[in-house]
Amino acid sequence: MKTGDLLKSLLDIADINQKTFAENMITSQSMVSKIINGKTLINPNEELAFSKRAARILAQATYEYNCYFKFVDVFPVILDFTSQDELERFLLNALRFTIDQDRMADDNYPRVNDSTRHYSQMQQVLHMYCIICSDYLRSGDNTEIMLYSSLPLICDSDAEAFDRIRVTIPKRSRDITLYQLADPEIYEISSGIYRGNVLDKLFRLETVTDFYLRHTQLQEHNYFFLLKDKFIILINKQLDGTHLLTFITNKSELNNLSEHVKNIAFNAAHMSYSRENIQNFLNNPDNFHHSINSKIRALLQLAQEGPAISESKELLDQFLNSVLQEESSLFISADALKSFLFTDQILKNLFDTDDLSLSDRIIGLKNLKDYMHRNKPVRIYVTSTPGSNMTILCQDGLSLVCLINPYSQDMKFHMVDSNLIRQDLMKKLLFETATNATDYIDDLVNQAGSDYLQFR
Repeated sequence: MKTGDLLKSLLDIADINQKTFAENMITSQSMVSKIINGKTLINPNEELAFSKRAARILAQATYEYNCYFKFVDVFPVILDFTSQDELERFLLNALRFTIDQDRMADDNYPRVNDSTRHYSQMQQVLHMYCIICSDYLRSGDNTEIMLYSSLPLICDSDAEAFDRIRVTIPKRSRDITLYQLADPEIYEISSGIYRGNVLDKLFRLETVTDFYLRHTQLQEHNYFFLLKDKFIILINKQLDGTHLLTFITNKSELNNLSEHVKNIAFNAAHMSYSRENIQNFLNNPDNFHHSINSKIRALLQLAQEGPAISESKELLDQFLNSVLQEESSLFISADALKSFLFTDQILKNLFDTDDLSLSDRIIGLKNLKDYMHRNKPVRIYVTSTPGSNMTILCQDGLSLVCLINPYSQDMKFHMVDSNLIRQDLMKKLLFETATNATDYIDDLVNQAGSDYLQFR
């Protein structure tokens, strides 16, 4: 984004006209107009003073609780600001970044080694990550976005800081694929320090990207974030405990680092699969996760024979018995049950058909309720987790999170360490957002029955 475009957008958000802004900036309206229209660049000697004053004026006019929503069209990757002062610092960094970008693109300014830049301290690191990502996400380029990341987005001692980041892309105009690399040993060590809600993070990442988790050995407090063919961000913890962000766009250096990152991702253990390639996980000779394998096979078997669930209680019983073996628990989102009854999303993505009548779907849910009554107490729960998803929580090793990506509509399978999500499910979800499963199914069946009678 150019400085003029950014300034115009910020003035619109702040509801400040150019005349008032110029008066507050102690400059002429014509100068502000020239900057906005891209007819002049801000002098390097005036850049800092201009940016500081503009950021202060704009932050004062726009800050309020949860004000980041005002900026999502400009910064689709943004922070939940803690104060007016932080918003002011963020806008200062954004203005200086765009001024710098304009200067680099202008032939009238001398060329310098400007393809690598550094930013220090965690607050500025977070700000620049948001500003840089937003700038590239808003570009007019409609090609697919391929991301490789080892940022602490799931669980890490630095995850608390990154949990403040909000990604707000209302409509994805192009495909965004994210390969997230993580070290299970670092997860195990840091989960006692800070973890957050791992499942919620997983659901949020699938909302804005086609997300794939991969496990490999990494260096603690050393992270990378690569946007293929565009830039790489390196974040390192210094000896004094501060963080340093290095932003690299130089083609030669970028290509070398990209190859290194891609090799790491290629050789990492794949923990996420689409419906199309889940057999690769099951057929992997190095796969010794027998418990989760049997549950995936049971789900695939249900998918293959699923349209018959209204005709055979035994089919559903067989699936649930397999899933609940070895003291495992099944968590189904309320959205998934509603989708099964009232839309064709689950049918198309799990059962590969939409040829299942509403009456047959009602029978399928009644069979589920009947199974729960016959097997009391049963470890099947309905939870208000976002989207259509199902989680099979195992006692040890890996658990399975199965969901439908809201954009691609693909069925996704994520293998997650049971210890990372057990507390989220058994405490937060079960006691805060769970509902009585049989009562909920009764309510859905009654609603669906009314619809069935109305449209017969």
